Amino acid sequence: MICRRRAANTIGHLVLLVCWLHLVPKALPQAGISEKHLRQGVAYLEQEKYERAVQELQKAAQLSPQSYASHYNLGLALWNLRKLDAAFNAFQRAHRLQPKEANSRYYLGRIYLARGDHTSAIRLLESLVQNSDPRIADEHYQLGLAYLKAGNPEAAVEVLRQASHFPPQDANVYQALARAFQTLGKSEEAEKAFALSSRLRSEDLEASQLLHLCRQQLEARDVGKAIETGQRLCRLSSV
Repeated sequence: MICRRRAANTIGHLVLLVCWLHLVPKALPQAGISEKHLRQGVAYLEQEKYERAVQELQKAAQLSPQSYASHYNLGLALWNLRKLDAAFNAFQRAHRLQPKEANSRYYLGRIYLARGDHTSAIRLLESLVQNSDPRIADEHYQLGLAYLKAGNPEAAVEVLRQASHFPPQDANVYQALARAFQTLGKSEEAEKAFALSSRLRSEDLEASQLLHLCRQQLEARDVGKAIETGQRLCRLSSV
């Protein structure tokens, strides 16, 4: 399964990388050479070497054009490079191979949103929200953002309120909710949402710093301190 939550911080990015690695064994192409390129491409994704990942994943997709994993991960690499048109094409090919797979549709919806095609974004994201089990906060957030940009703050408030009840809590959800309340002239609700957004951003920053510290401690083989830092991070995440 692929994690679809938007990776706005280091923790979210690491979660995505773990999910990428879990996808590969489920959809590996049979050809050994193609498999080699796919695995190398995912390894480069883990290292955030997106240009190299694209090179490997393009080769994998060319050798095994029916490989969902190759096209999907190619889309992810291109997405991280902000090459949206090329990413769109890769996700579209992945979607054609597995139409019921939600992950490629999620990114297609986000690219539509980035392009300003709010109607297409809403159509895709609504279908994801309606059929998602378990509920995913980021899908609701992206749909709420699409409603807001399309000039429908009432619908945005409804779906963003839903997003605020699903883990993990995201500062961007409350930021968008505050903007929707502002548009509707509900200043008191907007102030509360802005305050929550600010608090969550501070917690995200602290978590990112702790994660970086934990990495350094592990690299220094100071396992005891790394465990202590990890426990602090877990306590922060459970707040």
